[in-house]
This record gives sequence, C-alpha cells and structure tokens, in this order.
Amino acid sequence: EALFPTTLLPAQYLGKSWDEKEGLVPTPWSGKWTRVGNTNQFNAQWTHPVHPPVTAKLTVNRLGNSVFIDRVQSSDGNDCVYSGSVQGAKITGSYKCTRGGGDWEATINQE
Repeated sequence: EALFPTTLLPAQYLGKSWDEKEGLVPTPWSGKWTRVGNTNQFNAQWTHPVHPPVTAKLTVNRLGNSVFIDRVQSSDGNDCVYSGSVQGAKITGSYKCTRGGGDWEATINQE
C-alpha cells in the first residue's frame, strides 16, 4: 500500500498566485508567484531592499497538505527546492538552494 497519495490534488488547490517571503532573518525576500493558466507552473519574482530582483520558473506539486516546489532558470543562477505544509491558505516550510537556504512562508490567493 502506498505511503503517499499517487494523484495530485486538482489544480484549484494551487490558487491563482502566492505571496511569499523567504530568508526570513534578518530581512526577508518578498516573492510574488503567479500561476501560468491552470497548470502547476508559476512565474516568480522576488524583491529585496538591498539586492537586485530575482526571477525564476517554479513547478509546484501538492500532495495532500504537503507542497514540493522546484525552482529553475533563476536569474541569479541559484536554483532551489522548496517543501512546505499547507494549513488553509497558509504555507510554511524550508528550502535548499545551490547557495544557501532557509525558511519560507506563503499565502495562496484564489483571485
């Protein structure tokens, strides 16, 4: 018997966009992740008070209340893998990148 569900949840569970923060201390990056149509692909952009903006492509997979995200084509060359737990519209988790990693949190927007 499978330990994990073998089917992904329907796409509406991914919302239309995510407001995300990562690298929570000392100053977080603010991310806006925008879904591409009804797919599990997102276009992401991050801003920070002292660093140039970063863009990347995301693939979001949700199994139950767990999310797994691959970040590729990062404009800063720093690709990442995110994992998190969903509670309602809120997600918290951790990420590991080519360089660095840390904690992240997001809110799923349906509009």
